Amino acid sequence: MKICTACRSQLPDTYTACPNCGNTNLVMDQNNMQQPVMPGQPMGNMQQPMPGPGMQQAPVADNCGIGWLILSFLIPLAGIILFFVWKNTKPQSSKKCGIVGLIGWAFWFIINMMGQA
Repeated sequence: MKICTACRSQLPDTYTACPNCGNTNLVMDQNNMQQPVMPGQPMGNMQQPMPGPGMQQAPVADNCGIGWLILSFLIPLAGIILFFVWKNTKPQSSKKCGIVGLIGWAFWFIINMMGQA
């Protein structure tokens, strides 16, 4: 028998991934436990799940401070860069910085065009 390191489900030896959580990090059951291991129940000496592709990360606070928005307006390239850096981890913050960066770019473009006229 194999055991999923994420949800602690007991699985047949033929499985390569856990059907419950999708984790591919399965270990052989060394204890030959007679009772099935339920999800969330500790297994043997293991106190916490081993890290693997099925592990969830702690949520990231998606709050964009006013400082980042001011920086995005004054230096529009910084806002565009922040958009691409944060787009997967902080989608709301990245959108705000990207929009403010574009507004800042348009503002500076208009100011420069008026200065040349």
